[in-house]
Amino acid sequence: MQTHQTITDTVESHLALADVDAPGLVEGLYLEGSAALGDFQSQDCEETAV
Repeated sequence: MQTHQTITDTVESHLALADVDAPGLVEGLYLEGSAALGDFQSQDCEETAV
């Protein structure tokens, strides 16, 4: 499955911000909702960091 560029950009941005405040804290990131189901709609990126 190909990832939409907006999802890639959003995830990379969120992970970079998390690493600035707490380096190494995020070990995994799960996409949820339409992004995970292959029905991504613009500006609809739901994620959970662990």
